[in-house]
This record gives sequence, C-alpha cells and structure tokens, in this order.
Amino acid sequence: MTPVFKVLAPVIFAGLLVASGRPTQQVGQTVTKRGTITQDLYLAGGTVEVRADVQGDVIAAGGRILIEQRVTGDVLVAGGDVTITAEVLDDVRAAGGSVLLGGRISGDAIATGGTVRLQPDATVGGRAWFGGGDVDVEGRIATHLKAGAERITISGVIDGDVEITAEEIDVLPSARITGTLTYRSRREARIDPAAQIGGGVTRLPVERRPVATQVAGRLLFIAALGVLGAALILVFPGFSMATVRSLGAEPWKAVGLGALVLVGGPVMAIVLMVTVVGVALGFTLLVAYGLALVTGCLVGALYAGDAVLKLLRRAPSTSVGELVAALCLGLIGLSLVGFIPVVGGLVRLAVLLVGLGALALTAFRGWKRWRAGSGIVGAAAA
Repeated sequence: MTPVFKVLAPVIFAGLLVASGRPTQQVGQTVTKRGTITQDLYLAGGTVEVRADVQGDVIAAGGRILIEQRVTGDVLVAGGDVTITAEVLDDVRAAGGSVLLGGRISGDAIATGGTVRLQPDATVGGRAWFGGGDVDVEGRIATHLKAGAERITISGVIDGDVEITAEEIDVLPSARITGTLTYRSRREARIDPAAQIGGGVTRLPVERRPVATQVAGRLLFIAALGVLGAALILVFPGFSMATVRSLGAEPWKAVGLGALVLVGGPVMAIVLMVTVVGVALGFTLLVAYGLALVTGCLVGALYAGDAVLKLLRRAPSTSVGELVAALCLGLIGLSLVGFIPVVGGLVRLAVLLVGLGALALTAFRGWKRWRAGSGIVGAAAA
C-alpha cells in the first residue's frame, strides 16, 4: 500500500464500517472483484477494478477506478481516473480527474471532474448533472441535462431541456434536443445547422459584478483570512512551522494526499449520512471538512509565501512574525493570480491541495508520535 493510502484508508473505512451492516470491504494497492457479489461493496486502493455482477451498492475511492458488468444499486466513486461501463440500475455519482460514463444508467447521473464524457453508447434514464473543465455529451439522456464547465460539447440525444453554462459551447450536427436549449456564455454558442433543437435556443446574460466590487470583496476576504491565519499561527506556532517543513520535504506527496482528502471527505460524509446510525457522525465530518478547507487554504498560502521569502533571503521563516508575513504575502499573491482566467483557478486549486495534504501529513505524524508516547503537542512542535 502506498504512503498516501496508508494515511487515507483508515479514515475512509472508519466511516464505511459505521455506515454498513454486513458489506464487503477491502483496501489495498490493487483491489479487483470478480464473479457475483450479493452485498454492498466498499473499496479503496491505488487501482480498484469491479469486474463483477454486484447485487447492491458500490462505493469506492482510489487512483484509478473501473466498474463494469452490472450493479443493481447506486454507484458512488471518487478517484483520479474513473471509468464506469457497467449497467447501473440506480444512480451514479462520480468525481475525479477524468470521468468516463459508458454504460446504461437507469437512474440519475452526477459527475464532476477535469474531463467528463458520456460515451456514444451510454444512456442515462433519469436526469444528468455534469460539471468540470471539459464536458462531452455523446450518449443519450432520457430527461434533462444541466451542466457547467469551461467547455461543453453536445453531440448526443437529450429527451428534454438542456441548461448549461460554459466559456465555450459546441452543438454538433448529430445533436438531438427535444426540449429547449438555455445557455449562459460570454461567447455565442456554436450550433451546427444540422443539429435538431425542438424547443429553440435561449441565451441568457452572464451576470458579472463590477470590477470595483470584485476587488473590494476580494480585499475583504483576504483581510478576514489573514486575521484568522495570524491567530492560528500565534496559537499553534509549532504546528504551523511543522506543516510548512513537511511540505518542503514532500510537496508531491502532499498534492496527491490533498486531492484524495478533497474528494474523499464528502464521499465519506455522504456514506455516513445515508444511514440513521451515521447521520450525526456524517454531519460532524461535513463541518470538519469545511474547517479543513479553510485551514488548508491558509496552509497553502503560508507555504507559497514562505517559498517566496526563502528565495529572497535564502533562509526559511523561523519566527512567528516571519510566518505571519509569509502568510500575508501568499494570500495577496493568490488573490492577484485569481484574476487570471483559468490559470488563476488552477493555481489556487493546487495551493488548496498542497495545504490539505500538508495538514493530513502533519496530523498523521503527530498521531503516530502520540501513540508512541511522545504526545501530540510535542509532535507538532518537533
């Protein structure tokens, strides 16, 4: 098992075991299921492959996820590369770097990722909500489609209305929309004359706030984050220093772990909340997840600011004052970068992932040292 999953797997499966009655659970570097399974599946690993007929739900998290054959219940998955070609008799909810839907889904489909693709032979019997960087709808959706992305391409069949928001919209000649196409975009949608849209096309204005309002709101947000971050540094200077140092030693591990925490947190909360037993724990996890997002953003900004100061003076921050200065510099830099289309969003996402990963690494190491008898406080200050 990789170091990332050594950290994440206990967290995921603690929730899964509470939420489940007598499911099949497995975690490992490579997890493969075949044959016929007559109960729910809860899986996590570097690679997760479900090549079985599952008579129940499938819930999985991993770097690469493949689900084929048939699933009689829901599919809830999160990973780096997600491929679902199975026949799913209920709903599908998927999140990942790339999400490919290639089977027949009887219920609703919700998917978000860097790329989301509904293949030509895929069908969704219910509603579809897609979001991400690139969304390609080549298959068939039985009711309506709602989507938001940088780029959306429609070449399939939607037996209902379509509501989309994107920078670029392409409706290809093979597209068939029985209802109305309603879209928001700064650019006019490219609709091929051969495409069939039964209810016509409606373009709505893109709501943009005045630049002065955006700048004022961003400055206020930075100030609030700066005050909160400075308070955390003053209260937990040892932990703050240890977190930045862990990032300097293992930045890529932090990015990978941060991505898994970002996706896995809501997944585990949902798993817990679908059962009466896990409702309270799931709600608590959602609150903790929200706090982790804010703290992760602050840690990422602190690391970015400290890296800049290190380049300028050839030495890392060693005092509380220097840490606060690094945090402010990082927050201001991220705010300025945020005005750059696309690139700004990607940079801020990377910083958030770095911060979440560093938090998880530092907390996990502190817990290990506490178990060894040194105590969490001592571990954080080390």
